[in-house]
Amino acid sequence: MNLEHVFEKIKKEYHFSQIPGRLDEEILNWIEADWKETHYSEYDWYHEFCNGEAEDVIVQEMMAVAKNKYNSKKDFSYEDSLWLEDKIREHYELNF
Repeated sequence: MNLEHVFEKIKKEYHFSQIPGRLDEEILNWIEADWKETHYSEYDWYHEFCNGEAEDVIVQEMMAVAKNKYNSKKDFSYEDSLWLEDKIREHYELNF
């Protein structure tokens, strides 16, 4: 199975409209309880102190689905992984 096909399958499984809500949920897993003491919102705190961990979790989840569900080899080459990760980040706007 070629990577373009795998990417198309991911896009069908993860509709673009689902991702903002999923990202919001994941961001909440990364903020500290005292965020209100110094920041206007959870997102302000996240963007100051985090390094894209929430985005990484979502991308890695999609990559795992791609590897397990759509890839007969069950493993991508390093270059294939980078290509697919870049496509996912670009399409779903998951760049920190």
